[in-house]
Amino acid sequence: MIAKHFIYTFIISTFFLFFAACGQFESDPCKGVNCGPDKVCFEGECICIYGAGADGSCTPPNLKGSYSVVEDCSNSGGSHYLTFIDFNANKQLIIIKFWELFLAPVVVTYEGSNKLKIARQEVDADNFFVEGEGTVNVDDSGNITIIFNYTVKDESNPLNIKVDSCNNTVYTKL
Repeated sequence: MIAKHFIYTFIISTFFLFFAACGQFESDPCKGVNCGPDKVCFEGECICIYGAGADGSCTPPNLKGSYSVVEDCSNSGGSHYLTFIDFNANKQLIIIKFWELFLAPVVVTYEGSNKLKIARQEVDADNFFVEGEGTVNVDDSGNITIIFNYTVKDESNPLNIKVDSCNNTVYTKL
């Protein structure tokens, strides 16, 4: 019995030493890797925390600037207006004059892979809520277009909530 135990211990120890010598038990591949902002090391590679943009970077293209907007919403109808996009301290987009009627800026989060998210928010503290999503498109010449699909809900009367659906709203950077 003691001889069997010794043989099993010897075989397991030899097996472990063999694989350790062959490098099968490597140290952490991310040890000492500095990936910089908006990235994290995974199995020795730096990857974007929120997903990569079309160019492979972790940040969206330069979206700051003036835009021409064309939208056709289910209740408010069609309109064409100018707006401005900027960034806040949390690296979120803020859009001035969103839906043409909001006075305060709408906050939009860049989620990587050129996807934008408008989390549900009450913009002007008047019981009008907005939420939706968008996609950033950059053509070969660097021209930027954003397509938004969103809804605005008038919840000032809980018994009669009005919804304005705005699909394929086009923001073209000027």
